[in-house]
Amino acid sequence: MIPNPFRQKAYAGLTASLVVICIVVVVVGLLVSSRFRAHNSTALAPDPNSAIDSAIPAASSLHQHDGDLKINTSNVRVERIHITGDLIIDAPATNVVVSDTVVDGQVFINGDTPSKKIDNKLVGIVPENIKLERVDMHGLSTLGFDDLTIDSCSIHGIASTLAQVSRSQNEYQGNSLVWPATNFTLTRSHLYGIQPSDGKGGHFEAIHLLGVKGFLLSYNVFDARVKDQATFNQITQALTMEKDFGGVSSSDGVIKGNTFYGGGVYQVGFYMTCTSPSSCQVVDNRFTTYRDPNGTLHDAVQYPPSPGDPSFEQAGNTLDGRPFTLLTGAD
Repeated sequence: MIPNPFRQKAYAGLTASLVVICIVVVVVGLLVSSRFRAHNSTALAPDPNSAIDSAIPAASSLHQHDGDLKINTSNVRVERIHITGDLIIDAPATNVVVSDTVVDGQVFINGDTPSKKIDNKLVGIVPENIKLERVDMHGLSTLGFDDLTIDSCSIHGIASTLAQVSRSQNEYQGNSLVWPATNFTLTRSHLYGIQPSDGKGGHFEAIHLLGVKGFLLSYNVFDARVKDQATFNQITQALTMEKDFGGVSSSDGVIKGNTFYGGGVYQVGFYMTCTSPSSCQVVDNRFTTYRDPNGTLHDAVQYPPSPGDPSFEQAGNTLDGRPFTLLTGAD
C-alpha cells in the first residue's frame, strides 16, 4: 500500500479477507429510511419535487453487516445491505454494483490508492466500472477511478464536503504515481445536510471536482445550506471545480437540469477545459438566492471567471425562475 497524503480517513479494523454479502429480496413497497428522517432536520427544507430519498429502503428492512465492508475483487453485486461502517471499493475491483443499500459511514472509492509494477515500473491502479444506485451514504470520497456512476443516491450528514470527487497523485520512492479520475456520472441524487462545524476546518461544498476527466451531473439537488454562521463561513460554493489540481483541470463536463441551494458568497464555481466547443455544457439548471444564518442575502451565482478561462455552451439556466446568463472567460 502506498501512503497517500490526500487520504481523509484510515481504515482501521478491516479483516484480511473480503466479505461480500449479496442478498436478493423481493419487497413490495419500499419505505423511507428511518435514518433519513433522523437527519432531515439539517436539510433546511429540501426540494419538495425530489423523490430521491424515498426510493432508498429503510435500514431496518435490510440485512445488517457490522463494521466496514471492503470490496477489492471484480464482478461483485451487493444488494439490500445495511452497512454500519464505511463502504470501501478499491482497485483492482472492476464491474461492481451496489444497490438499495444504507451506509452509516462514508463511501470511499480507491481510498487505499493501490499500485502494481508494469514493465518494472510502479504505477497507480484504479477501480473500474463501479455503480452505486439507491444508496444512502454519509459522504463520498474518491482518489481515482475509471467509470464511476452514482444514481438516485442520498449523500448527506457530515461536517465536511459531501462529495469530493478527485484524482490523486503522490511521490513514493522516486516514483510519481497517478491515480486518474475519468468518466464520472452523478444523476438524480440529493446532496444535503452539511453538519455544524467549529469554523476552523477546511472549505466545504456540496460537491467538489478535482481533476475529473469527463463528467455528467444531471438532475441532482445540490444543497449547501447550513444553520449556523461558523459553518457558513467555511462554505465555498455548492459546486466547486478546482482550476489546477496537480497540474490537471476537470474537463469535458455536462451540468444539466440540477437545482442549487445555498453556498458561500457564490453558489457555483465553474472551471473546465473542453476538447471541443460542445463538450462542456451548462444547461437548464435552477439557481436560487439565499440568506446566510445571519440574514444576509446572497444573489451572486457564479465565482467570476478570469479572462481567458475556457468557455462553455449554456442555455435555459434560471435564477429564482428568471433567465440567467453565466459568465465565461470570453466575457
